[in-house]
Amino acid sequence: MAPTDGCSPSDILDLPLFVLRVRAFERGLENISIIKGRVDDPELPAGGVDAVLVLNTYHELDQAVAVLGHVHGALKHGGRIVVVDRAPRSGRATEQGEHELQPPEAEAGRRSAGFEIAQRDDRFVDRAGDPDLWWMIVARRP
Repeated sequence: MAPTDGCSPSDILDLPLFVLRVRAFERGLENISIIKGRVDDPELPAGGVDAVLVLNTYHELDQAVAVLGHVHGALKHGGRIVVVDRAPRSGRATEQGEHELQPPEAEAGRRSAGFEIAQRDDRFVDRAGDPDLWWMIVARRP
């Protein structure tokens, strides 16, 4: 599919990419370029991306430093990376096998990859009864 004026979602798993391909086909969307990434590289085109959204995934990245480096190289100057993820409410221990990340740790990762922090909201989504707080960090490539 042609990436012109569209988006280029990347994932390392086949099933989400297949579902996306089916949804795009059903809706007649031809401006989507689907990319199969690797655990250390989302395989985005160098200097060709305006924005990257990482939603409820950053805590799963085993090679976050490498991924952030590739995202930095893929973003145009002034391009943004938006990360939305979850952290446990204070005082609540995480369950065995859960991966949750506190905003200061995530922000430090962005800064070390050469991004400037544009916005950080530690309570981006704060719903009563939800055991997690959802945070958001917006950073830009200088």
